[in-house]
Amino acid sequence: MEGTADVYSPKVVRSTMGSIFRQNIIYCNFNEKEEFVKFLKENGYTLFSTVLEKSDYIENIKFDKKNVFIFGNEANGVCEFFKEVSDRNIKIRMSNKTDSLNVSVAAGIVMYKHYIENYK
Repeated sequence: MEGTADVYSPKVVRSTMGSIFRQNIIYCNFNEKEEFVKFLKENGYTLFSTVLEKSDYIENIKFDKKNVFIFGNEANGVCEFFKEVSDRNIKIRMSNKTDSLNVSVAAGIVMYKHYIENYK
């Protein structure tokens, strides 16, 4: 999304050890979000938003290969628009002593589960 970190900034590219060049990355202006979601759904993608309320635990979900994962920031979470248009809302089981996870940690957990189910 526009206004977020540049995925091709030197620090990001270094941190991925070059694997970023094997990923499909699509930039979307927030004003074009409806068209973006329509494009994804017409092309067979399943949208998952990570949320704390009214959601399924990721261990109960089987991911296929065509998924889009939407992560919100730690302060505000995923915006209402993406919660509503997602096919499923998911969450990561945590101990009762933990309120939330850093977004990069949550993304790593979700993407690792996706990888294990589809590419291992």
